[in-house]
Amino acid sequence: MQRSLLLLCLVLAACAQPTPQPAQPSPKPSESPSALPSAVSSAVPEASATPLLPLSAAEGNLIANPGVEIASGVARPEDWTPDFWGTQSANLAWESSEPFSGKKYLSVSVQDYVEGDAKWIFKAQKLQENSWYEYSDYYRSDGRSRMIWGCSTDSGQRFFRTVWQTHQSKSWAQNKFRFYSSSFRDCNITMMHVLDRNGYLHTDHHQMVKTTPMPLKRPLVSITFDDIWTSSVTVGAAELEKRGWKGSYYITGKYARLPNAPQYAHVDEIKKIMAAGHEIGSHSNTHPLMATLTNNDVIAELQSNYDYLKFLGKTPEGIAYPFGDFSDQVETETKRFHQYARTSLVGLNDRSADPFRLRIVPVTTETTTSELFTWVEDAEKTSTWVIFLFHDLQPGVGDFTYTTPVTQYIQLLDYIERKKLAVVPVNQGLKELKN
Repeated sequence: MQRSLLLLCLVLAACAQPTPQPAQPSPKPSESPSALPSAVSSAVPEASATPLLPLSAAEGNLIANPGVEIASGVARPEDWTPDFWGTQSANLAWESSEPFSGKKYLSVSVQDYVEGDAKWIFKAQKLQENSWYEYSDYYRSDGRSRMIWGCSTDSGQRFFRTVWQTHQSKSWAQNKFRFYSSSFRDCNITMMHVLDRNGYLHTDHHQMVKTTPMPLKRPLVSITFDDIWTSSVTVGAAELEKRGWKGSYYITGKYARLPNAPQYAHVDEIKKIMAAGHEIGSHSNTHPLMATLTNNDVIAELQSNYDYLKFLGKTPEGIAYPFGDFSDQVETETKRFHQYARTSLVGLNDRSADPFRLRIVPVTTETTTSELFTWVEDAEKTSTWVIFLFHDLQPGVGDFTYTTPVTQYIQLLDYIERKKLAVVPVNQGLKELKN
């Protein structure tokens, strides 16, 4: 694989700080190492107290060599490629110490991490259009790891999306999630379980199978805004209200209180959209990378902004994680304050959706209008819930990745209106999801 590639949307950075810049660097596929890097020591995982029974071979599993038992030479399993990029010391190994099932598993360990990721990649597969699939594996890890969907088109283009996340588990645990294969890209798909921090990750028993739809009673669309840009509460709200719709606004308290910062809405403007019936949610107090904080600091971020928004007049039912960044600790504390969490994981929300892992479609300068229309069509076809994430609305594109031209925003709303789909705030969509 070529080392130079622009990531379309690794959406950890789906929300911007006052000085706009992506939170995470864009990954670039590296060449397959001709020789594996020198060994890196890592913490020793704990074995399961009671070993889990392996699943039976799944009918229709699209991953060749799912248990990594078949060899291709000495150092790697057949149909799997070790891959890493960025500044780090990575070791990708094919190991046999206490596998989940069989005799082998895949191991990734990283030291001296600055940027990038490391992972094993299975051979890409062509999926059936307009179909639901389920990916699963068993993993052990000393911390968070991410699932990145990779698409290679026949024309040579490559796209990536962060679609799921796992937490620490020192014994083998199942990782499982669903995703929809749309028709808007002609893709050969691979699902990468990546390590993008210091530590280790082991995986085994990989599966990707077609699965049954889990539709809602009706298709839903939500329009959301992060940070509280002035344009979102003026132009953004006005266009929604013109159609009789309400949006969801996730407010960073620090931004709303900044003096001499006309780019951000202030208290009077926030109270105006509250009075108009739009949903108000939290986006933390200071917009940090939540997973990097101590537990006390996580609680302080959640509590202070919860109290601030309640003081302004609305108890925030939900939170949108800054940069989409969260961990098991953050998720646990969030449940003390909120009824749901909107992540930056990309995808549609069907009946199986986790209220604390709601997925989105981030709208950036790279997003085309036709892509937005296709997400609407996919939600309509599947009777699922699509949540669009906007930030700043401006006459043109601008230099900020998360600026959307007003014309594109209006085109999307007009298209949804022509489709006669229900547009609801996220808290209302959550009620329909639960029912």
